[in-house]
Order: sequence, then structure tokens, then C-alpha cells
Amino acid sequence: MSKKILFIVLGLLVVYFIGEGIYTKMTSKAKLSALPCHKEVVVFEKIYESDPFQKALKAIQAGAFESSISAEKATYSPSTLFTYVNLEETRSRVNDALAGYAKEKKSGTPKVNMAILVYENDMEHPGKKTKESKLYRGYLVLNVMVEEVLVYKVQIDFVDYEAKDLPQRVECAVETLMRHAK
Repeated sequence: MSKKILFIVLGLLVVYFIGEGIYTKMTSKAKLSALPCHKEVVVFEKIYESDPFQKALKAIQAGAFESSISAEKATYSPSTLFTYVNLEETRSRVNDALAGYAKEKKSGTPKVNMAILVYENDMEHPGKKTKESKLYRGYLVLNVMVEEVLVYKVQIDFVDYEAKDLPQRVECAVETLMRHAK
């Protein structure tokens, strides 16, 4: 009788550990290889539509992209970021960084729209209660749009008060995007 109980307990333990291993594997998020620049600040990215995203990367490599830029200023605290950040210069930096990946210019390739957002961290916003939420000066978002559909987004913080680190963040955001090119 005690041997039966021992076998049942051992069987249950084996089933439990196998089940836990499968559950852990299925619920863990695949971690993409981090770039060196990802160690400096917080970076988020998401692929929304895989096939259109790969086509968008090919279009960028063909030099078929256009960009637009917008700003989101602080509303609860005084907005000062855009005395240091020139939106057109930032858009130009993104365009130049993307152009560095263009292998050849092809006509007839559908254009990809890069919707760029420069967001100013609003330190006085009532939702910002932790110290961590006030560590960055703002963030840069690159939205890859194909036929007005969002297929990819990358967001990266910049921390310098005068946004002197924004050019490096532009390079990191574009490198993060283009590492997916096959």
C-alpha cells in the first residue's frame, strides 16, 4: 500500500513540474536581443502587423519613406522642452538615419510614413506619482504607418534637460527598427 502511495505522489510531482515548465515557457515573453543603446534608457517596441511591417522595412531600404512630426507638450507644468528641441531638425535626423539604411532608390515602391512624436514628460501630471516616472525629460516615438495602418512602434526615453541626448536616441530608435530587416 505504501508503494502505491509513493508512486502516486511521485507521479503527481512529475506531472506538476512538467506542467509548470510548459506554463512558464508559454507565458514568458520572448526577449529580443538588446542593443547597447537599450542599456542606457527605457525602450519599448511593438510589431502590430508582421507582413506589412516586413514590406515597410523593404520600402525603407528602397528609400521610399516620408515622415511627419508632432509634439506633445506638458500641460500641468510649464512647457520648456521645445525651447531646446527643434522639431524639423529632429525630423531631419530621423530621415537621415533612415536614409543610411537605404540600399537603393526604387521608383514605384509604396511609401511608408514615419509618424514621429516628441513627447515632453509632464512632471506635474497627477498620474505621475513615482520617482521613476519623473526620471526622463521626454520620449521619442517612431510609428511606422503603411496605408494609414500602424504596423510598428518604438518608443525611447531621453533624459537630458536640454535634450542633448536626443540625437543618440534618434539613432537608437532607428537602429531598433531596422534590426528587424531581413
